[in-house]
Amino acid sequence: MVKNLRYNIANSLFRDKASLKAIALLLFFYHKHKKNVLKNWSINKVANITGIHAYTIKKRMNTLIQLKLAKIEGSSLVFLSVVSKHKDRNINITDICYDTIKDVEKSLYAILLCIIQSRKDFCKRTILQAREARQVSVVKKARALKRKYGYGDIYDEKGLSYKRIARKFGVSLKTAFCYVRYAVEKGFVMLQNHFCATFMPKVGRYPVPGYMFTTRNYAYNVTSNTYTIISKIFNNKENRVSVAR
Repeated sequence: MVKNLRYNIANSLFRDKASLKAIALLLFFYHKHKKNVLKNWSINKVANITGIHAYTIKKRMNTLIQLKLAKIEGSSLVFLSVVSKHKDRNINITDICYDTIKDVEKSLYAILLCIIQSRKDFCKRTILQAREARQVSVVKKARALKRKYGYGDIYDEKGLSYKRIARKFGVSLKTAFCYVRYAVEKGFVMLQNHFCATFMPKVGRYPVPGYMFTTRNYAYNVTSNTYTIISKIFNNKENRVSVAR
């Protein structure tokens, strides 16, 4: 089983469903075959190992070859390394679920959610260090990062909306909701809902200006969820993240 994945590979999967599905196939094959080389290979042979339809494998293989993560050497299929020799350039992917190829794909989306959240955490930590760190060197470094990335002086936590997540993933709102739910269920992130309820006796589900919806006796406003990363994804580095967008 592959335990690490180059951060730049994971980062390239945003809004690229074809590449994400191809990487999922590569990881799933590693998990099933335990080797990166398949001698006397054929599409059907890969299908027998993975249990995936031959047509799907053909599409994913073409993508992997284009990405230069797979190649044909004589009669052998060779999957190339997706792990960096530099530990701090990898992310930990041991939390990926390998029950099915769909689970691997959903796990990769869960990892992308962790990357999005880690960028928010990086911003928050940088602003806090620039203002409150005790060591002068830490303050100077944080202030330099603030200038470099255009951060303000105060971090305003607005959470992560499903709309933003869907846009980052390149999927529909409904699909984004499913991927977030999977990430929570599988222990990649912890989710906190933010509801603000106002008691309005007998409002009876009628719309009230300034509120998102009402029930029999309450009016509600709902803000975006906030997330806490609980996956081991950034074990190799102190939750550091490239802020490439």
